[in-house]
Amino acid sequence: MNNYILKYNQINESNEFDNLSFEETGRLIELGIIDHPDLIKIYDYVKNGSIGTLNLAYSRLKYLPNWLTKVDGILFINNSNIEDIPESLIIKGSIYARYSKLKEFRRTVVYGHLDIDYSQITKLPDNLRVDGYLSVEGVQFEEIPKNLEISRGFHIDGSNLEQLSDEELRK
Repeated sequence: MNNYILKYNQINESNEFDNLSFEETGRLIELGIIDHPDLIKIYDYVKNGSIGTLNLAYSRLKYLPNWLTKVDGILFINNSNIEDIPESLIIKGSIYARYSKLKEFRRTVVYGHLDIDYSQITKLPDNLRVDGYLSVEGVQFEEIPKNLEISRGFHIDGSNLEQLSDEELRK
């Protein structure tokens, strides 16, 4: 049993929990085998209907569990170690990932604000639509996304998007 407990104490180092079902995760939490506060927070969020804000700011997790299928509100991953937001994760609100370790952003629609200031993202997808504001302060992109649509405004200081005109950033 001790090896099992040690394995789950290393959750922040890997995605070993990813193949666990929601039910298995719940059992392991109840038994005290999984005691990672961020994973417990996500489990409780899903158990309560995935409604409202999911705040994982400063999380040590690198990966989100595969049973987190929707965030019916805002996702905060500021200053976290989370490297990826799965495309399959439905997010019905803003995404805040300032100073995060987020490396990739593949979704093409954000139903709110997208704040990735000083994150490790180097590319945004073409045809990205942000229904709120886009904030990319201090981000250096490998290439400029084509057909970027921003409905409310943008904050681009210190990023290489500064070279684009207002017309190129707005439709």
